[in-house]
Amino acid sequence: MKIKPFLVSLYALTVLGSCKKSFDNSSQGDTYLMTVKEYKTKIPLASVKISLYKCTNYDYVFGCQSKAVFATHTTDQNGEYAFTSGELNQADEGIILAKSQYWDMGGGQGEILMEPEAKVNLTLKTSKPYPDTSLFELKTTSEFGTASFQTFMAPEDSTFNYRLFGNEENVINWIVYTKDLNCYQYCIEDTLASGSLTLNPRKFETLNASINY
Repeated sequence: MKIKPFLVSLYALTVLGSCKKSFDNSSQGDTYLMTVKEYKTKIPLASVKISLYKCTNYDYVFGCQSKAVFATHTTDQNGEYAFTSGELNQADEGIILAKSQYWDMGGGQGEILMEPEAKVNLTLKTSKPYPDTSLFELKTTSEFGTASFQTFMAPEDSTFNYRLFGNEENVINWIVYTKDLNCYQYCIEDTLASGSLTLNPRKFETLNASINY
């Protein structure tokens, strides 16, 4: 039986087309979607910066000694970004998400929630004299377990800005103490004063508060 050249060419194009379609579908399946939303409200967050880190100096005894960003991306208007499997495999030192007025969060495939920030203008007032070596320490922990932590030489009177977690209850624990300033680990501390302050800011809100110590 004699086959006409035109029919052979048409058959070849049909086979190539089906092979190409199969290849395209397999490559699309090699992606992993991440959706970034605001904590509690579930509002999709666009323009979130995605930084992928890899190890640049690995020691077989002590592990990774240094890391660096090898790629950056941003989420789209739906708060989404599709990773390739190659990106995820290479990001052996983590993926960090960052956006103005939000707390940084670790990323990856699936739904990721980012906590909005808030602030307080905190006024410190002393009620008695303290040694010149006194340290003032504040700490509050979010519902995600992220800590806002600050330590400085205790001033007599001062106003400063302290970062909080928006749309959450913030219990700020504070302490005034002394220690050997040359000690950095397992130091003996002498507590001089302590207390706590509870604030409930809305997201992006700036409050005013004071601590007498």
